[in-house]
Amino acid sequence: MAATRVQTKGSVKASGITFLVIGILAIIVAGIILGLNAGYMIKGECENLQDYITGGKPFPTGEYVNLDVRSVLGNYAETKHTTNGIPTGTDQYFVIWLDDDSFMSLKVKDKDDVELLNKISDETWTNDDWYSNSTFKATGKLKESIGNSEIKGFYQDFFDEFCEYMGISYSDLTSQFNVREYELDCTDSKSSLWAAVAVLGILGLIFALLGIFTIKKAASMSDTPDMSYSNSGYTPVDTSVPYNPVDTSVPYNPEEAAPEQKISFSSFSDPNANAGYSDPNAGYSDPNANAGYSDPNAGYYDPNNQNY
Repeated sequence: MAATRVQTKGSVKASGITFLVIGILAIIVAGIILGLNAGYMIKGECENLQDYITGGKPFPTGEYVNLDVRSVLGNYAETKHTTNGIPTGTDQYFVIWLDDDSFMSLKVKDKDDVELLNKISDETWTNDDWYSNSTFKATGKLKESIGNSEIKGFYQDFFDEFCEYMGISYSDLTSQFNVREYELDCTDSKSSLWAAVAVLGILGLIFALLGIFTIKKAASMSDTPDMSYSNSGYTPVDTSVPYNPVDTSVPYNPEEAAPEQKISFSSFSDPNANAGYSDPNAGYSDPNANAGYSDPNAGYYDPNNQNY
């Protein structure tokens, strides 16, 4: 028997408020993303990092910048992304060499970008001036730190191996070069930012409208919950009829409970009696009777039975 769930006015209102809060929060997050990156997302505005490098100014961390990359030491790490076990992309990390004799991490994910950076890395190591003939035009957000602790470990391991290859110590390297822990993240493109804003905005609007509708529904409900059952075949008990339990103090007597019923045949009559019924075989005679029939074995003598 399926019963309809009873919804009280308070529970419906609480659900509506929850939907409304979720929707508002999603819209606020979408607004924050758009507000912080409006210049880059709408106008494509970003800082030229080369101006900060040559000018010796502090790097504009947290801002979108562009940079022409011509010197790459190598690829030091990668992270693979999956959704429900399905691969969705791979981030590749490179060490780039800047014109102020400093090193920094660069993060990309597009296959073409990875191939170009690997080519630049090969040319960096083969050319005498440590510059490639190719250029990668990087555009992304300049972050003050590198990924997570694992990526930072790979970053440090790369320089340890680099120092070993060059035959110098890490302290010798840092005395001449600045190993920055900044990261130029080129994976947050305009399209990905707009997609995030759109998804959050649409979901937020849906939840907000659902919350408003649910709250209005609660306002129109009665304060007394409807306890009826719909389409369940349930018939409520009529409580107006007093309940009369069986008196179990009286012993059960089957003869009294169900007295024997006797059938009298005194008045029974045959419906065919004296009804003019005649036997269709009346007067029938056996054609073989007294017709001179003789036993073919008559007069047979059995030699083994003298009394036959």
